Amino acid sequence: RELDADTHTTVLIMYPLAIRILSPIFGYFNAMIVATFIFSSLCAAVLYRVLEEFRMVREPLWSSIIFLFFPPRWVIYHSVGASEAPFLLFILCAFYFYRKRSLLLMGLFCGLATITRIFGILLFPAFLLSELHRFGRACEWEPTRFFSRGLLAVVFKTGVALLPIPVFLFLHFGLYYLRFGNFWAYFSQNARFLSWVPL
Repeated sequence: RELDADTHTTVLIMYPLAIRILSPIFGYFNAMIVATFIFSSLCAAVLYRVLEEFRMVREPLWSSIIFLFFPPRWVIYHSVGASEAPFLLFILCAFYFYRKRSLLLMGLFCGLATITRIFGILLFPAFLLSELHRFGRACEWEPTRFFSRGLLAVVFKTGVALLPIPVFLFLHFGLYYLRFGNFWAYFSQNARFLSWVPL
């Protein structure tokens, strides 16, 4: 029968896709738990790698272990079917590759985060502002140097690296259009959870 976006839950694709891939082995319910466990384990491993490689803390292993239990909300969401674990994994991977100056890989993981949870679109301004701050520090915030042609090059290079964010989201919404006949199906279903009031 024909699908209707107003009567079906519309979610972003990455987490359900992981469940679908694992379902032939585990069945759908168990695949949901296994997917969450895999993403949570990878999340802790990537956090350990970030903390160790960039020497952010003295004891990266203990910090990674503590990360599995705090805050309490995270304990819940990395133990049940929820998209927080893959979302956080992709953000940590994006941060890792940003620190490694692999901007294209950073952009790829930002794109994956965006089609995991809609808040991933905030990574675009976050990384762009971070790169502008980096450029400003490099030219010691001297206005003439900051507003030189180098600024445009930084904005262009970072914008190109972050293109997976709008491209992946556009393709995802295109899939909604093919499936439901509504490009904005996600927002039709989830608008009641969104608010213009911060926090």
